[in-house]
Amino acid sequence: MKFFVFSPALNLICLAFALAILALGYKYFTINREGLFALSILTLLFAYLVLSFWQGRATLSFEYVFKLINIICIVILGVIFSSKINLSGTFLMTIAALYGLAFCSLSFLGIIKASPSGALSYLNLGLPIGITVLACYLLFLREKRVILKVFLLLCFAFSFFMVLKTPARGVLLGTLLLLIYMSFKYKRKRYLLYVFLITAPVVITYWEEIYTLSSFVIAKMERLIFSIEEEARYTYYIEVFNYSSEQFWGYGLRSYVPLLGFYPHSLMLEFLIVGGFALALLFTLIIIFTLVKIYKNIGNKSDLDFIFLITIYFLIQWHLSYELSSAYGLFLCLSIVLSKKSKELKLA
Repeated sequence: MKFFVFSPALNLICLAFALAILALGYKYFTINREGLFALSILTLLFAYLVLSFWQGRATLSFEYVFKLINIICIVILGVIFSSKINLSGTFLMTIAALYGLAFCSLSFLGIIKASPSGALSYLNLGLPIGITVLACYLLFLREKRVILKVFLLLCFAFSFFMVLKTPARGVLLGTLLLLIYMSFKYKRKRYLLYVFLITAPVVITYWEEIYTLSSFVIAKMERLIFSIEEEARYTYYIEVFNYSSEQFWGYGLRSYVPLLGFYPHSLMLEFLIVGGFALALLFTLIIIFTLVKIYKNIGNKSDLDFIFLITIYFLIQWHLSYELSSAYGLFLCLSIVLSKKSKELKLA
């Protein structure tokens, strides 16, 4: 079961499949101006990152290098395929919803049980469920037929309930922020009331169980808002800034292993300690370009709205919990968003 949750082997199979398609039909793929910009700036990011291996604190491994190569290939494929693959309609959202609802059902029935770490950690289990919540809600906002609208609302309530049961602070925070943003951006504020009315009875019925399973998430939220200095990661963040201030150009690939003993739970901080302020600034510019493009186009009934939403969702998650070597989905979304032509983002 772990293979279908968060397995690098699954990413490798998808990558091999995409490379095979590219090899067989390379004559039919072209790169537009936006794609060239996306490829250039992302290539510059990874070139700077890879060149940092010469630093004295770099700690390389075959597995880590292999994962980086996979991400670079995924970026290239994302840019190339974005000009040819049609992401319109509800197909992608439907697949994401079905994929996550399967995990929700297996988790609810006790077939899948989250653990503190590993492939079936609560973070890895919560990540696809959060995407399911967003997919169901976006499908609900777009659906016109009453029966399907009610069905999607029930699917949304079930997946949202499972997010509450999954004690992953980043998943819960990212999901809630994007749900509120979607409601206001789509001018469907009344749907927040509908969502509240249908989820409130479920939350009240299972409140004791939800509170028990998510108590440490609530405590973390309180620390984050009222006493951030008590947050466990606050110390890590301070250490990263202290190290970076001592060596402006960073310490090299995976230098956080000898310096901190673990990854810093933030992609930006990982770039900061690995490649210094220059690499962190370059990644900041990529994020700014991406968010500006999303802000200008989301909510205009664009066919890429779901890609926009999960891009923001991934950015939140990878700045709270994950490391670069697992950022396949994030960089795939970044490459697609940055390489899409403006005319492709207008009203259908």
